[in-house]
Amino acid sequence: VASAYGQRRRADAGDAAAAMRDTPRARKLQELIKLLYGDIREKELPRILFLSSLLCCIIGGFWLLDSLKDTVLATTVGLRYQPKAKLISVVVTLFVVSG
Repeated sequence: VASAYGQRRRADAGDAAAAMRDTPRARKLQELIKLLYGDIREKELPRILFLSSLLCCIIGGFWLLDSLKDTVLATTVGLRYQPKAKLISVVVTLFVVSG
C-alpha cells in the first residue's frame, strides 16, 4: 500500500525532472539532437550516442592506420613490393569480410 507521502514524493520528483528538461540549455540540446538524429524516443538516445561514437572511433582508427600503411611498408620492405602488398591486402580483406 502506497502512502500519500510516497505518492507526493514521486510526483515532486517527476515535476523536478520535467522542470530540468524545460531549461533553455535542455531545449537547445533537444533541438540539436533532433536536428542530428531526427525524431527519436528518449530511451533510445544512449544507444544511438554509443553506436555513433563507436562508428567515429572505427573510422578514426581506420584513417590513422590507412595513412600509416604506405610509410611503414616503404620503410620496412621498400616500395618495390607495394603493389603486390596492396593486392594481397584487398584479397585478404574480401576473404575476411565474405567468410
